[in-house]
Amino acid sequence: MRKLILLLIPAFSYGQYNSVPTRGAETIYVDTVLKIDLVAKQELYSRAKIWVSDYFKSSKAVIDMDDKEIGILIGKGSSPITVETAIGQPFNTNCFYTFKLSFKDGKVKVEVYDLFYKIDHSYYEGNTLIPDAITYPKTWFLPSIGKKMVKTCTGYRDETLKVINVLFNSLEKGMKTPTVNNDW
Repeated sequence: MRKLILLLIPAFSYGQYNSVPTRGAETIYVDTVLKIDLVAKQELYSRAKIWVSDYFKSSKAVIDMDDKEIGILIGKGSSPITVETAIGQPFNTNCFYTFKLSFKDGKVKVEVYDLFYKIDHSYYEGNTLIPDAITYPKTWFLPSIGKKMVKTCTGYRDETLKVINVLFNSLEKGMKTPTVNNDW
């Protein structure tokens, strides 16, 4: 049985992963362990490298740490999300995150942390560039200022959990796909 449970927010079941988003000072952390029976650590590592190349636009731009010997890949990714504002107007933003993959024979642990959001536009005011607005997951836990604010906070949370669930599903599929395919 796999569930996501949020602290300080009513618990709910989401997706199929046994992950517990927890909150530190300003951070959210989500992890799960994928069991891929009868697959060696080195093969899982190779499959993960292929998955990163397929899932993200450029594996070179994504991977921060890559250690085959100890079996760890750490990278930074992003995914577009749409969040509805307090006044009911949806806006596009990007959810940025760090992911860490750790490998053992038959298992891959995936961790997602260092989440933040950046609205995907910049604009000029006079001759001055106004930078993109950046928001952190603390928005999930803001004291509500009426029902409208709750909608925005839960919008960030729900869209982020969808991103993480898609990432986990894709990774699980990638981990089950052998690196050598003689059926071409």
